Amino acid sequence: MIPGQLSGFFVAGTGAAAALLGLVFVAISINPERIFGATSTAHAIATNAVIALADAFFVAFAALLSPGTCAWVALGFGLFAFIGTLGLAYTLIYQELNLRLVAQRIPLILASFVIYGLQCWFAAELLLTPNATWPAYGLAHTLLAVFALGGLRGYQLLGAHLTGLRAWLGPRHYTIEGKALDTRPETDGEQPR
Repeated sequence: MIPGQLSGFFVAGTGAAAALLGLVFVAISINPERIFGATSTAHAIATNAVIALADAFFVAFAALLSPGTCAWVALGFGLFAFIGTLGLAYTLIYQELNLRLVAQRIPLILASFVIYGLQCWFAAELLLTPNATWPAYGLAHTLLAVFALGGLRGYQLLGAHLTGLRAWLGPRHYTIEGKALDTRPETDGEQPR
């Protein structure tokens, strides 16, 4: 059973997922050569972002119809996204030879497995115990994580390479035409001591 308290969440979730999904398509259309070009990494990230946001959209939309519909849609999309994450893991881990990049990508891939596994579990519990409200609350909380996952993948589509807390808190280094700007103060040819 989906409590009435969650109806506003699912209405807002449907609108937010539709808007974010549209923004992902805009990000793809800005530079389609990079997404659908020679490398499969950008294509895998784009596919994962679309799957995550489509998952959030259809699950939230189905929750407005009925608990049974929501549970079946959440289970179907959860399984589909779990399988899609397997493909993403293969592309981002096994086809990449840079160990530093592999180490950076593993936590988000593992989080994807946990998120979609929880979504499938809450959907199954919603089907098995239709009068209980806790699976609907669990599914709503899981959808928040799916939104975050889709947003992070969409952010990666734009070419974001910041990783770790120090990179987020440290100074930004902007580039012009692919050349890094020197953020050090200018000196009169003297080396700093």
